[in-house]
Amino acid sequence: MTTAPRTLDEIDTPAAIIDLDLVRQNIRSLQTYLDGSTVHMRPHSKTHKTPQIALMQINAGAHGVTCAKVGEAEAMVAGGVNDILIANQIIGATKISRLCTLARRAKITVAVDDERNVHELSQAATAYGVTLGVVIEIDVGMQRCGIAAGAPALALAKTIDTATSLELIGLMGYEGHTVSILDHSEREVATRKALAPVIETKSQCEADGIQIHEV
Repeated sequence: MTTAPRTLDEIDTPAAIIDLDLVRQNIRSLQTYLDGSTVHMRPHSKTHKTPQIALMQINAGAHGVTCAKVGEAEAMVAGGVNDILIANQIIGATKISRLCTLARRAKITVAVDDERNVHELSQAATAYGVTLGVVIEIDVGMQRCGIAAGAPALALAKTIDTATSLELIGLMGYEGHTVSILDHSEREVATRKALAPVIETKSQCEADGIQIHEV
């Protein structure tokens, strides 16, 4: 029988070494900073890929976690996490089937930026008897994915609003092109400029009577 290591010197490599006191402190510090604000935290699980840590974040006040793909979401749900945003587009029959299967066990929201994908998600969710949350991703300057702000995004919102088994949760944009700006003031200006079209598009959706089921 192998004896569990008791000191750092006894741990064989490679191994992940975690200071749980520091992890708890970091989680508490961020949540305390946001307490009392209108911001709902949904930390990305790619920073730790550990359901136990995700549950610590949720217990501290996070509304759920964010994942990058279906496989990560499956691991989180298996570990007890029941509210997940997949902040990327999920395409293809196999992955959409896995997504809908997962939605039978947890609240699942996924990013969309294409009308055809919306129809695929709607048809699959209806067939599986589940409801999927969707957020429209808007390209705010990364030019990696996302639909254009304004009229194109509004048209997609209307498609989602009439689709079966889908709920429009909101709009999102990733200002990743600003993170390399070292000066904090300059980065803030660039970030606000990048996200302004998302805010304006949300106002257009509301003016058109499109209901957004915010989390």
